[in-house]
Amino acid sequence: MSSLAKLSIGTAVAVTLFINVKGSAQTLAEPPSASAESPSDKEQPQSGFELRELPESQLDSVQALEPKPGGLTADEVAAKAVKSSPTLRARQAEIDAAQAKVDDAVARFLPRLTLKASYQRLSEVSSELGGAIVGSSEPSATIRIGPCSPGSTEQCAVNESGIPIGAQEFEFPSLVNTYALNASLSLPLSDYLLRLSKSIAATQENRRAAELQKEAVLRKIESDARIAYYNWLKTLAGCAVAQASLERFNALLADARTAYDVGSTTKADVLRLEAAVAGTQYAIIETETLRSVAEEQLAVFMGEPVKRYQVGEAVAVDAAGVEATGELKALIADAFRQRLELEALKAGGESLREGSGALAIGRWPRLDAFGDVTYANPNQRIFPQEEEWNATWAVGLSLSWNINDAFSGSAQSAEIDALRAKLEANLEELERGIKLEVTSAYMFLKKARVAVETSSRSSAAAKEAYRVASDLYRVGRATTTDLISAESELVAASIKEINAALDYHVAKIMLAHAVGKKL
Repeated sequence: MSSLAKLSIGTAVAVTLFINVKGSAQTLAEPPSASAESPSDKEQPQSGFELRELPESQLDSVQALEPKPGGLTADEVAAKAVKSSPTLRARQAEIDAAQAKVDDAVARFLPRLTLKASYQRLSEVSSELGGAIVGSSEPSATIRIGPCSPGSTEQCAVNESGIPIGAQEFEFPSLVNTYALNASLSLPLSDYLLRLSKSIAATQENRRAAELQKEAVLRKIESDARIAYYNWLKTLAGCAVAQASLERFNALLADARTAYDVGSTTKADVLRLEAAVAGTQYAIIETETLRSVAEEQLAVFMGEPVKRYQVGEAVAVDAAGVEATGELKALIADAFRQRLELEALKAGGESLREGSGALAIGRWPRLDAFGDVTYANPNQRIFPQEEEWNATWAVGLSLSWNINDAFSGSAQSAEIDALRAKLEANLEELERGIKLEVTSAYMFLKKARVAVETSSRSSAAAKEAYRVASDLYRVGRATTTDLISAESELVAASIKEINAALDYHVAKIMLAHAVGKKL
């Protein structure tokens, strides 16, 4: 039972205890005049005095909770709470972040295309190659290879006489300005075969977990908003019951004062009624305070300024139409199958498992295919270099193994395995909590069903008892204490009847949420 419901019932009980003074009406009696005669010695003028009609003792909270056009409903509160919830916006941001990780994982396995443009200014260097044969001045002469000069170790083309033919020194030009356009393409072949599916699966499961968590939070917000709505109705009903009780007490007090003036009642009866009026006034202030708190809670849920709301939903419950609660074991099984919090944790565990597998692959060598195209001026692969644009290309395979990555990948994989073990423990703990939640909600609904059936009978009996006590009081056969006691019982029974109906609605919401049903 909510705190607001307990306070509402507690207020009625407090008023009952405060005004239900025990004892004889004659104990504190005071004579209406200075006469020394006791009331028993003097004739009571009841035959000449008639009390006016008392207000009807109907359940005014029924009128207070009648739906009005444009009034507020539980569904409307839930819808506004979902729309204005900052928690849901935070969960959506988590989903967006998880989707970004999925996109990043896909992008990491795309062929890596690198484009590069560069310019360099080089320092001048000497490019002399020494002697070289450029031709023969004697085409008909016999040419052979011999020393370039007597005693020299260098070889030259010489004629029959040993004289070098057409030998001279020359050098290549030094190009100091270089321009290059380069395109490189790399394909992670081993990652495609071993890591791609695991990495993408891990990020997708992580996104699914975020989506399930958001939906679970959404359902919790809807459930809490509806419960807040019915708690507000409790305060509304409490205010109506207390106000109706105050009107009846004021009417009784006015009649008692008149009766005291003519000597047909005692001072004690008047004092009891004055105490009852004061206690009921305090109860009204207390219930009005609870109503203001409940309205503030509704406004916070809906993200709007607080105001006086009107009832827009019928909440009366027919005892004959109360639904059965079903079997507890079946409800627990449904909860394990339908609760989104469990599915979110399972998805998170699957994400960690796939991520651990992807990291473990980093222990092994990596195979890449690559291709490179260079368009440069001058192109370094062309000899001799000339100041003109030329294109060259290269393709190949690369097998690499980073020893450090093997060790770090194993450590990261072990860390993820530990996190997964922790998550599995959290999953088991959540299952236990859900089992207790379903059991508690089941018992609460079961109690609410009984309360609906018994409170209606109790309220009917309290109304009839109050009517009888009022009739007896009018003809002088009941004391003020009897009427105050009947009034207190009527107030308590009225609040219990309304709270039983509202608790039944709350219990249904709590059980539906515990089982994982969407309201």
